[in-house]
Amino acid sequence: MSLTPYLPALPVQPYYSLLPNLLLSRQPLQFNTPGVRFPGSHAYSLSSLPPSSLGVIDDSEIRISDLDHIFYDDAPTQSVYLVVHTEHGNPRERHWAIRWLVYNSRTQQIAARCLEVLANYNRTRLINWGPFTNASRLYPSPIAVYDLGSFTASQRQELEKIGWNIPVPAPDGYYNCQNWVAAFLGVAVARGLIRQSVVVNALQWASQTVISNPSRGPFPRPPPRPIA
Repeated sequence: MSLTPYLPALPVQPYYSLLPNLLLSRQPLQFNTPGVRFPGSHAYSLSSLPPSSLGVIDDSEIRISDLDHIFYDDAPTQSVYLVVHTEHGNPRERHWAIRWLVYNSRTQQIAARCLEVLANYNRTRLINWGPFTNASRLYPSPIAVYDLGSFTASQRQELEKIGWNIPVPAPDGYYNCQNWVAAFLGVAVARGLIRQSVVVNALQWASQTVISNPSRGPFPRPPPRPIA
């Protein structure tokens, strides 16, 4: 059964053609290489897929700033959220992402650990840069979030492994960040990390024209701009 006109049925059957390296085995994902450097970047890909399958096709692309060396994802448990940017009236045009909070115990500051695809510099295709930590992703406004549940540190690492290995098809005028998130959640269901009922409810909620009971959850509002 299709959940919406835009998203195929769950959990993972529609994505077999996109996910050749992901099986339904619940063993941890194994990376085929110790890391391939992204073109034009000091960052390494930890995906079993080549950078081109993640949308990185030339050295003009620069990976988004990653603050994972400052904000550590070491909380014993942490809630993980489906985040919807709600500024567009058309639900199909809204950005979707998977995020959770990470902390710097020394400064008591927080940031967001992010699993999502982003447009390239001239907005002609999407790129999966792998998991990244970014403070600005806390503050997009307006957003609404859906709590996918509490995950242990090891479970969050499994989510990151899945995120590394969800490819990005060539632009076709249809596939967008929502399809990527749906694929990610479908594989997480198949690997026993999230209940299928939770994902079905989350996608139905996120696909509404007017999202019911919108909440920012733990993500703070943007700080006020200073008065000139």
